Amino acid sequence: MAATLIELGAVRRDWGDHVEAGRLLRQAIVILEKHEERSEVAHALDGLSIERSLARDDAGAEQLVRRSIAINEHLFGPDHPRVASGLTRLAWILSAADREGAERAARRALSIQERRLGSGHPATLSTKSQLSLIIKDRGDLVTAERMQREVLEGRLRALGEYHRDVAGSLANLSAMSRLRGDLAGAEEMLRRSVDVYRKVASGDIDYGRTVLELAMLRHHRGDDRGAANLAREVLGFTVEGLVEMAPVLAAQGDCKAGRLFSNGLRQSTPESPAATTPFHARGNRRARASPLAGSNLRNLPRVSQTLCDTAQRRRQDGINGVSRRVGRRIARRVPFPSARRSSPQQRQLDE
Repeated sequence: MAATLIELGAVRRDWGDHVEAGRLLRQAIVILEKHEERSEVAHALDGLSIERSLARDDAGAEQLVRRSIAINEHLFGPDHPRVASGLTRLAWILSAADREGAERAARRALSIQERRLGSGHPATLSTKSQLSLIIKDRGDLVTAERMQREVLEGRLRALGEYHRDVAGSLANLSAMSRLRGDLAGAEEMLRRSVDVYRKVASGDIDYGRTVLELAMLRHHRGDDRGAANLAREVLGFTVEGLVEMAPVLAAQGDCKAGRLFSNGLRQSTPESPAATTPFHARGNRRARASPLAGSNLRNLPRVSQTLCDTAQRRRQDGINGVSRRVGRRIARRVPFPSARRSSPQQRQLDE
């Protein structure tokens, strides 16, 4: 009965129904505690912590993960891989508000996994990837990039070139190259990441997000035609930053796609669930509010329509180059999304 409730809770969580998912998982925990199934209680607590994290209740998620870690330490000892898995999840939860605590948890998890699983194990590499991103956020870009390159090399050896974890490492390295000002290197890494995702996970949210990052990069260096072509690939995705490409598409005269992107604003404003639900696919960090939040975001449909009308008039007059320049002046350059956070949530689901 409890196992069924946990499975149903996971399904509801994936559907975005966090209230029902939480109710089912709490019911499972009550049943398991009555039967003193402590190992299964820890597993259910992990699931509930994922639900709380996706609902943006990081304090509640942290409390649940710490309970799970304590149970696993009591049952299996402090150096068990299950303890390391909980510490990795704890680091992910703490990474936004307590980077020092997140780094301590990730380092302890990595130490356990390197001793018990080996340095080339996929779980060890995922924790090392997450630690590199925490270190980057703390300002040590050189160490972070070195670690992420080691992760990429390890994943290529263990998993082969065409694996979604490899694509995630390439995207992380792209973000670090951008911070160093190496836009050419960043674009090359993103292009490789997109190629891998196209082959192994073209329906994955990470694929949509990576394509959009590459589109934004090309938009920033003035290649709006290339950016628009990429943006059309992700029309079916709901990903952070999607709406900011509406003016770019409209400026290229693609009014239909521009309207589709703009119409997504009703589901993407900061007050709506779509905007506050964090990314939880492998390799991603929690989503942030759009950089064009508030009145600027609400004005995008009007701006896109103005650009579309201008592009059509210019095209009719045979002045396509002028229309693109007008579009680029109005379509403001937008910030890139942050580097991906290796997600213990999806890793637990896969296991």
